[in-house]
Order: sequence, then C-alpha cells, then structure tokens
Amino acid sequence: MSDPANRSVEKQAYLLLVLTTFFWSLNYPFVRAYRDDAPPVAMAFWRWSIALAILLPFVWRALRSEWPKIRRNWRPLLVLGAFSCSLNSVLAYVGIQNTTVTNASLLNAMTPILTLLLAVPLARERLSPARAVGVLVSFAGVVWIVIGGDVRTVTDLSLNYGDFAIIAACAVWGVYTNLLRRWSLQLTAITSLATMIAAGVLVMLPLYAGEVAFGRPAHWSVGLGLSFIALALFPSLIANFSWNRAVMTIGPSRAAAVSYLLPVFSIAIAIGLLGESLHTYHWIGAALIFLGIALATRGR
Repeated sequence: MSDPANRSVEKQAYLLLVLTTFFWSLNYPFVRAYRDDAPPVAMAFWRWSIALAILLPFVWRALRSEWPKIRRNWRPLLVLGAFSCSLNSVLAYVGIQNTTVTNASLLNAMTPILTLLLAVPLARERLSPARAVGVLVSFAGVVWIVIGGDVRTVTDLSLNYGDFAIIAACAVWGVYTNLLRRWSLQLTAITSLATMIAAGVLVMLPLYAGEVAFGRPAHWSVGLGLSFIALALFPSLIANFSWNRAVMTIGPSRAAAVSYLLPVFSIAIAIGLLGESLHTYHWIGAALIFLGIALATRGR
C-alpha cells in the first residue's frame, strides 16, 4: 500500500497539471487573435522576455545562491531552454498562424504519444505491443485531422503546413519532457525555470533579429502589449512552474497524459471567442487520438 503522504503529493501534482493545461489553453487563442499584429518569432520572443523580466525580482537571490550549480549545468540548461521556450514556442506560433485553434488543439493532443515514443531512446523505456497499437491509432487520428477527412487533400498537395508545425512543436516538447526527467539538475524549481527562460530568450534573439531584418516587425498596440503580458504570466510562468514541479513528482509519461484536457479548454475558448466550429472529421480524429492515448498509457 502506498504511503498516504505520497498519495497526497501525487494528487497535488495532478491538480497542478490540470491548472497548467487550462493556462496553456489560453495560448493558442491569444496568438491566433493577434496573428496579424505580430509574426511568430516576435510573439514568442516578447512572451518569454516579459516573463523573464517579471520573474527576475523574485528569483534573483536564488540565482545568486545557486550560481555554482547553474554554472556546472549550463549546457543542459541551455538545451532545455532551447527546446521548451524557444523551439516549441516558435514552431507552435508558426503553426497557429496558419491553421485554426481547433486543429492546433486537437493535434496538440499528440504530445503524450510523442513523449512515449521519445521516451524509448531518451529515457530508455520500453514500447510494449499495446503502446505501439495506441501510437498507431493516435497517428491515424492525426492524419485524419490533417487531411480534413478528405483523401483528396493529399493527392491535391493542399496540406496545411501549419498543422505540421504544430506536430513538430509537440515532438520538441516531448524531447524536453524526457530530458527534464533524465537530467536531474538539483536546482530549485523557480531557479530552473528562470535559467531555462533566459536560455530560450538567448536562443531566440538571432531569430528575432532576422525576422525584423526581413521586414516582419510587430505592430505594437495596447491590445498586443496586454496579450504579451497575459502570455507571460499564465501559459509561461505559472503553467511552466507547475509543469516542472509535476514532472519531477510523477514522471513525464503520466504528466503528459493529463494534457488531453488542453483541446477541451482551447476549443471551448475558440468557439466562444473566435467563432470557430467543430466538424465531423475533428470528432473522428479526436476519437482516434484519445483512443490511442488510452491504449498507450493504460496501466501507467
């Protein structure tokens, strides 16, 4: 029988994950609403830069006291920051600016499956036959959503590259989640988050400069500024702090499985605020994805 104290800690971790998923669900609708005002790298760069500016006053003492550990672990911190804050955000924003919130949210449900697949080489986990079947079923659902339930989409070469960018972002997050568990950096959660954000902003800086140089600056407004602040607070600081704590408590595979709630929240927001709608192919694809998740994570 498990220790009651351990059960209580696990329950808190799952509550954190639900809160995390809700805050992440705000991400796509915000970015989609302001896609004409800010290109993807600018959106990601300012989101995380503002988040870092908000966080620094609260974490400055911890950074100073843990500086020797940070200096010893700067390489893994740079990699984790590049995957979590930089590559994941930029790919997701490229995707959401070229597809719907509904598509992006359902495709994002592939994160648990991709995390499981990536756990084989990165966390040395086994892929059992049941999990392999679950992976295949979920991928069938993804394909159905990407082609819009119409095989002619493939033959006409009219696939939406925004959907593929979302899938790539999910894979990047799967790498990050497994590496976070594998590399025990022994830093406090808030210090780890601050250093990863700083690393992500550093990686994005040349990308942002290139975006501006090629004539794609952000068109600033009060609404865009408030959007950046909201993105910095909720999907960035609060959500990522909660995610990191939960992953270290219950592991990447079980944590990733809870992210199936994200499309529920995101689609509800998209329907209510952006006027999007669900189609039959969305329901079929979602059913296959979630059936695959159930098969792949059964007994975990």
